[in-house]
Amino acid sequence: MCCCDNIFYVPEYSAHGAACPARNCSATYDKRGMMRCRFRFNSSLRWLFRRKQHFHCEKEHDFEVTPKQLEPKKLIRKDVASICVAARTERFNTSKTREFENSVTKIIYSEEEQRSVKDLRKTILFLVENCTAWLFLHRSEKHVRAKSQIGKLFQAILILQEEILRSSSTTKAHIEEIQKGVTEVLGTFRTCTGIHGKGKCI
Repeated sequence: MCCCDNIFYVPEYSAHGAACPARNCSATYDKRGMMRCRFRFNSSLRWLFRRKQHFHCEKEHDFEVTPKQLEPKKLIRKDVASICVAARTERFNTSKTREFENSVTKIIYSEEEQRSVKDLRKTILFLVENCTAWLFLHRSEKHVRAKSQIGKLFQAILILQEEILRSSSTTKAHIEEIQKGVTEVLGTFRTCTGIHGKGKCI
């Protein structure tokens, strides 16, 4: 952070004399944390600089400052973010949810089974969003299987939604397959997170 309150980033391997890029500033810093004021502040900033430093700035005068290092932001990869966003959008899209639940009641007559299918969709979308984020934070070659399971589960629920909307005859068989998939994913992530004690996540 510069004395003019501008924040800028300087790589550690950069050359001596990193200049503040802010307009009307140009204060320069070296690796020892020394700042050189070249008296190139315009009149609107000069008074602020002097007041903050309690110093009358002389041309080519050096004085010590304490540099502030900012932690780099952790950016999420685009492919990971897109999956999380897609799952979250599906989960909180009220119109899609209403359409799905209305279609469920038309092809499934048991109220208990209706609730089970509705909850299944919510559970899968929740798992996809949060498990994908967990895999990114704990990325490792050991998590290849877990990543594959999550991807397949997400595709399966999207296909199931379309089948239910079309009142497909294969819906019931696919529901049973997806329920097994959820059980497998939960088992894998329990092992990965150590909920069932020490285990090997593959």
